[in-house]
Amino acid sequence: MQLDPHLSPRSANHRPLTPIDFLDRTIGTFPGRKAVVWREESWTYAEFGRIVARFARFLMERGIGRGDVVSVMCPNRPEMLAAHYAVPMVGAVLNSINTRLDQDSIAYILGLCCCCRMTAVKAVKTGLLCWRIHRWSRWTIAIP
Repeated sequence: MQLDPHLSPRSANHRPLTPIDFLDRTIGTFPGRKAVVWREESWTYAEFGRIVARFARFLMERGIGRGDVVSVMCPNRPEMLAAHYAVPMVGAVLNSINTRLDQDSIAYILGLCCCCRMTAVKAVKTGLLCWRIHRWSRWTIAIP
């Protein structure tokens, strides 16, 4: 395949982009625009960026790093969106688990993915990022 000279590889057109790159770019370009709206609350791109950074810091402080698998079991809430940015931000792999699965299916997924951390969201009235992190040595899951 031949490339036109104006399409030759350079930093502007041959740099792999990730969702984190797009978030960073949007924070810089539109910091005051709404990024996330959930029920009565909303967050701007700048606010959401801080939430993601705080969650990433939270993971790093607990030893999560490149190549680790972080399983997140959360309904469709802003916390799940933040996890889709924060987990790869620290170099880890996100394993989203459906909240409607039964106990045996969840245990199978956790055992198969070699998860080093399991993150579950605790529902709260306001604010984001009320996380409980557990190191799993045994896959004992209690589903209310």
